[in-house]
Amino acid sequence: MAKYRDNPDAIRALLRDTEVHKDLFIDQELFDLEMERLYANTWVYVGHDSQVPNPGDYITTTVGNQPVVMVRHSDKSVRVLHNRCPHKGTMVAGAACGNTG
Repeated sequence: MAKYRDNPDAIRALLRDTEVHKDLFIDQELFDLEMERLYANTWVYVGHDSQVPNPGDYITTTVGNQPVVMVRHSDKSVRVLHNRCPHKGTMVAGAACGNTG
């Protein structure tokens, strides 16, 4: 049975004035809740546009547990995309940063 899902009092009890319960760092159910409720439903800072100054420049990172790539396009816009091929699921950009040109 779920210990924390739909139980905000149990989650609140994990935070005290002087300490944080270890479950916040190791509990799989709490991790899954964070991925579902925080990372999936809000804007997440990936990087600053100065990190990709030229067309074709990119950086890779993760948002929650999803790999993403931030890239400067030829029209000078910056976009963040899933770093996975939609057909086979393999990583599109393997390096931490680079240029597609």
